[in-house]
Amino acid sequence: MRLTVQAFWGDKWHDAGTLEILKPDKGLLGPCRFSYSAHYVADAWDYKNDGEGFIDERAVSVNIPGSFSDTFSSDAVNAFVRDMIPQGFGRDALLRNHRIDRVSHHTDCELLSRFCSHPVGNLRIKEAHEAFQDHLASCTSSLIRNGISTEEAHERGVSIIRELAQEGVPVSGALGAGGDAPKMLLSERKDGRLFPEGVLTDDEIKEHWLVKFPRGKSLRSDKDILIAECSFSWALGTLGEDVSDGILVSSDGKPSFWIQRFDRGTRSGRVTRAGVESLYSLSEVYKSGERLWHEDVIAKLFSVTDHEDLIIEYLVRDAINCAIGNIDNHGRNSALIKRNGKIALSPAYDLAPMVLDNEGVIEGTSWRDKKLFMFRYQKIAHKLGARLEGLHEFQFLSNIIALPDSVIRHPRVSMRF
Repeated sequence: MRLTVQAFWGDKWHDAGTLEILKPDKGLLGPCRFSYSAHYVADAWDYKNDGEGFIDERAVSVNIPGSFSDTFSSDAVNAFVRDMIPQGFGRDALLRNHRIDRVSHHTDCELLSRFCSHPVGNLRIKEAHEAFQDHLASCTSSLIRNGISTEEAHERGVSIIRELAQEGVPVSGALGAGGDAPKMLLSERKDGRLFPEGVLTDDEIKEHWLVKFPRGKSLRSDKDILIAECSFSWALGTLGEDVSDGILVSSDGKPSFWIQRFDRGTRSGRVTRAGVESLYSLSEVYKSGERLWHEDVIAKLFSVTDHEDLIIEYLVRDAINCAIGNIDNHGRNSALIKRNGKIALSPAYDLAPMVLDNEGVIEGTSWRDKKLFMFRYQKIAHKLGARLEGLHEFQFLSNIIALPDSVIRHPRVSMRF
């Protein structure tokens, strides 16, 4: 199977190169290859006047630098492609709505070629985008013109995606986010009406939203987790941390968390798209659920940047997760953001006290020996200590951020640094 990967930069989409899945019956568990288009590398070179070897938003991955001649066939290819495929709730919804075999390894190929039209970040599959546009052009539903209100989106939750699909509205763009919690990607038109991601043209869009709902069976603990995520995000933002901006909407005991997407923006009537690459992709890991080690992730971060500040920021995020009881720290719950030729950690997201989850969550990233790391990198350890002093007030904010009692009382939610 051969597919075209497109990348967005310089206010337009470009055909970046060709992805080959050599054994489609094995999907991403089989061998894959990627090669850049020579024309693309030349355009990217001219854009920054910096030659080949670029790893910023023009590259499909920090592990796959722009190259005129190389064909890449390492795990890095499978890993960046995995980033584009919906995971968790979004994946399940697509498989269910389109009656796709969820057991077959070939499922990844179907999702790539048919539904990876609007992934998070600045990459997409050209063939999937063309299929989406064909579907959109043939859709006669009035919802394409009218959209939905914020109240409808909140009250009906993710069931509205199924209802839109039944009306013939293409919804794969709304399901591009990963994670087990139900969520949808919505674009807000300038008149305030909401549409599944991809339905509006760029010049119609006012804002981009990621809307999250309680995970699991929407039990009291599931709702408390979502409410706490919103509260923690607000509190950390108040203290100067780089977190995703969001709003909690609640009615009749039903919460939803509306987050402004950090990978999208609007400028002079145009949509901007930043590159986003998960720490799984950074680590060249493509098997879902695989455990990572902090020392290995930090080594990979050192390989793509010489800025100690990025490493310190990563360590601050780890300290935050410990303080709020977030053990769901797998490699897709943190990411790099690539824009304007620079690479940094994205704003923090999924800041939830997952120790409350009734289904049990296993820590996704662990230390082999944290004390040894801090001993070896004492300069970093000293700067980290200074940063964490600025978060001392976090523990006192519980009185004003309306945390649920279940969170305040939980022994693994210390809110201390």
